[in-house]
Amino acid sequence: MDAASLDASKDADVARCLLAYEQCFFDLATNPVLVGFCKQLFGESFVLLQQNGLINRPSREHYQLRWHRDLPFQHWVASKPIAIAALFCIDEFNATTGGTYALPGSHLHEAFPSESFVRKHQEVMTASPGTFIVMDAMAFHRAGRNLSDAPRRAVNHLIGLPFLAQQIDIPTMLAGRQVEDPFLAAYLGYKWGPASSVEAWRRGRLKGA
Repeated sequence: MDAASLDASKDADVARCLLAYEQCFFDLATNPVLVGFCKQLFGESFVLLQQNGLINRPSREHYQLRWHRDLPFQHWVASKPIAIAALFCIDEFNATTGGTYALPGSHLHEAFPSESFVRKHQEVMTASPGTFIVMDAMAFHRAGRNLSDAPRRAVNHLIGLPFLAQQIDIPTMLAGRQVEDPFLAAYLGYKWGPASSVEAWRRGRLKGA
């Protein structure tokens, strides 16, 4: 896609499904500490829904400056977490570099709060390069305005329960790459895609019986 089309789609500073292109991003998505945390939170069944590189430039408006949830258009709440965002910081996150602002506890409320509540309770999350910022995917958050003289970069991972669909078909993007570990194969989405036919669905049931 050309630069003009990317600008029109408001996706120019987002690099999607990075793990399909470079081994280092595959390794990041399957980081043992991150996966171990998800096991503690979700149990044995969860899936990588997306991995996106995010660039917050000093001189450019970014659509993520608006308040949003990482599960967009979902204005309801659950009794326990159904997905998390794990944001890997490549650069320093703080109020100057455009660090992420969040509304603590907003994942427990369906509606977006008033402007006065936002001004009073929004918090900027600070973090050093090489660390993860982890939050409930239903928490309202936004990118801060980058007032520094350098881009602020990060890689976001949306990880959730298997009833949620991947943004992009990761197994297809991996172009048939074999993942020997059954757990990691399920985490990457090989297990959870829709059956290609009735026969394939029935064979899956027989295999799991």
